[in-house]
Amino acid sequence: MVYLKVISVEHALEGFANSEVTTIAALYSFSESVKRSTLLYYVVKHVLGQPSSHLAAQTRLVLPVGALSILLSNTTIVGILVPVVNSWSSSIGIPKAQLHMNLGYAAILGGCFTLTGSSNNLLVASLLHPIRPWK
Repeated sequence: MVYLKVISVEHALEGFANSEVTTIAALYSFSESVKRSTLLYYVVKHVLGQPSSHLAAQTRLVLPVGALSILLSNTTIVGILVPVVNSWSSSIGIPKAQLHMNLGYAAILGGCFTLTGSSNNLLVASLLHPIRPWK
């Protein structure tokens, strides 16, 4: 947009002045560092374990993911856990497609409860900040 002179450089960089945008960027860099760490694979495989059925596998996945996405961004959680769920699903003999939808829905549901759980919540909160009557 700057190259085509639709907006000025100042307007293009104004978004980075918003603290929520930098928070989202920090969450992405955090997720990349966690993904590169092999410690997560051991922790997740210990927590998820060896379920006896499809329902048990889905339950073991949904509950921790929902709890984690309350604390971290749901996009971050899914980005970190997709490769882990891929390897876990092949080790327990359950098709990964049956676990990926549950992973996404659990992350979205957990992310709806807090501001940091969803990047959408962060951005809406920053837009509402100037008009909050209770502050």
